[in-house]
Amino acid sequence: MDDKLLKVKIIFDKVKEMRDEINILFEGLDGRISKLGEIYNEFVKNAKMIKTPDVKAFIFSLDSFYFQNSLLSKEYQHLKDSLINGPLAEQTVNYQIDQWVTQIRNATTEARQ
Repeated sequence: MDDKLLKVKIIFDKVKEMRDEINILFEGLDGRISKLGEIYNEFVKNAKMIKTPDVKAFIFSLDSFYFQNSLLSKEYQHLKDSLINGPLAEQTVNYQIDQWVTQIRNATTEARQ
């Protein structure tokens, strides 16, 4: 019985650790994407103040920066959605928890006998 409970506890602890690591990664990515947006907005604001013929080249570079920032944001959202709708979907998590509950119940019943 102790072996089965220990295995379930170890697996559960690993899942919690992975979840915490994923949350930390997503929080870091979210902060970086927000910062890139702020930098872009600052560049746009400053570009409007430039009064030289070269301003068009500068604004053209901002378009590239905007595109890359937009692409990064979309990829980030896709990864987040894939994770939430995939291995961390409510249905999947509830199924796994039900399996663990059954394993613990069987182990405790077995230990009582």
